[in-house]
Amino acid sequence: MIKIDQTIGANDRISLRYGYWERSEVQNQTGIPGIGANGEYPHGERVNTFSPEWIHTVTPTLVTDFKASVIVRGNVLNSGPLGYDLSQLGLSSSFISSLGTFGHSLPQTSPSEFTSIGNTGGEFTVGDSLAMRPSVTYARGKHTIHAGLDWRILQWSWRNIRGGTGFNVDRTWTQANYQSGDNTSGNSIASLLLGTASSGSVQINPLAFYSQHYYAPFIQDDWKVFPKLTLNLGFRYDVNGAVVERHNRVDYEFNTSVTNPVSSQVSSTALNGPLMGGLEFVGVNGNPRAFNSLVRTNLQPRLGFSYSPFEKTVIHGGFGVFFLNPNPGPNQYGFSATTQYNASNDGGKTPTQNLGVGGVGPNPYPKTGNQRQHQPSVSCCVCSVRPGAWGQPGCLQ
Repeated sequence: MIKIDQTIGANDRISLRYGYWERSEVQNQTGIPGIGANGEYPHGERVNTFSPEWIHTVTPTLVTDFKASVIVRGNVLNSGPLGYDLSQLGLSSSFISSLGTFGHSLPQTSPSEFTSIGNTGGEFTVGDSLAMRPSVTYARGKHTIHAGLDWRILQWSWRNIRGGTGFNVDRTWTQANYQSGDNTSGNSIASLLLGTASSGSVQINPLAFYSQHYYAPFIQDDWKVFPKLTLNLGFRYDVNGAVVERHNRVDYEFNTSVTNPVSSQVSSTALNGPLMGGLEFVGVNGNPRAFNSLVRTNLQPRLGFSYSPFEKTVIHGGFGVFFLNPNPGPNQYGFSATTQYNASNDGGKTPTQNLGVGGVGPNPYPKTGNQRQHQPSVSCCVCSVRPGAWGQPGCLQ
């Protein structure tokens, strides 16, 4: 960290501060050497901060202060070593490219009763913030008034393949009878050597870029009522702007009044008409870009006192209402996908392929797709959250 302080004349003082922090960690969490390791390869973070400040004395009783800070943070996590060719497992080049950097990692493969090999993907995260806090302090008689604005512009983005590509291997494909298992035949390692997985999945999450604005004007009056008693009377108003995603890749709400896209595929006498209900998204069909409404009721009064009953004794007390500034995580079900591994087409009699054995086989992950307008959603129950009902947690202190 470097800080420079400079006094300019009798009324101005400026300071500049720059900070840099970096860490990198490599850790094997399974003990498996080489390409099959799982852990942090590496887990690195880098933070740059820049903070200027200008204090100007207008009169002996009036002082202005402008503070600002810029923070840029990057985080990278690879859960395993890179360098593996996924095309050896029969995966298409288009699918591998969709994984980005994580398309060069050995998938996590979990033989039953044995330690897993391979890794679970990783993530890239970038976060930027700009904070500005202009304020003014004015002293008159028994009152010292301090007022200002806390203004923050927040941005963050990530590429997340947590879970990555994974396979589960058990004794199913090497037991004596494929229709019934027993404890005396079959071995998961034998199934692994044959390239016959019993299940698996791959999860791909979209590249997201979120932004949020935060405004909080405040004022406080330090009132010296008596030589032994000072009251601190303050008020703060938080305007916690709604989170938006640059490309509108965020779910909005479950709409019960639209026809579900899979309605034509559902036949049931219990249905009185088409199957209703579908997931909608922000920024389309008249929906706002923000997935939650702006909260306008974050009023925060503050009250404090300092009382000196004796020469060397001071009693302090205070009361205040505070609201947290959370970053509610939008869902992206309509833009992410989890595809299940297709192990067999005939009830477990014949494997769809032998992964990595005898050349490249067919793609074990069938293609899936999403509908942008309304996302299909059919289940035994539906849980829906109204975007306008979201609020901020508060506390008294």
